Amino acid sequence: MTAKGHIDDLIELNGLIMSLTGVGILGLVGAGFRLIRKNYKEIKTRNKKLDQIITAQEVIQKKVIELELQGAKRQQANVASLHDRIYSIYDEILVNRVPAYVTIEELSNLEYLWEAYSGLGGNGTGQEMYERILQLDIRKEVKR
Repeated sequence: MTAKGHIDDLIELNGLIMSLTGVGILGLVGAGFRLIRKNYKEIKTRNKKLDQIITAQEVIQKKVIELELQGAKRQQANVASLHDRIYSIYDEILVNRVPAYVTIEELSNLEYLWEAYSGLGGNGTGQEMYERILQLDIRKEVKR
């Protein structure tokens, strides 16, 4: 087939497509490119928004990590403070008081401190001091 035959076939095909769709081959190709361009712009816009969301998420994640670290430090400080209070009560009762005994008020305070201390994961030293105090005689006198 010659070049003229190919052109004639394309013209005939174009006529058929035009009669079916109202648009010729070049019109279809142009419409296809417009559709591709539109989709490209939409994808580009969507990707830009996704990048903004990812950036915002990274900032939030960094703040969450900072807050978690700060929370862990505060918990550690609370455990240390409670341990110090338990140790002070232990020292006052078992070292400075002869004979050693515990008042109801001291025991109540110690139990309150112990619940918080053990709930935060306090170690065995605090537990040992707490248990030694629990073994003492309990007196009803009010601590002064």
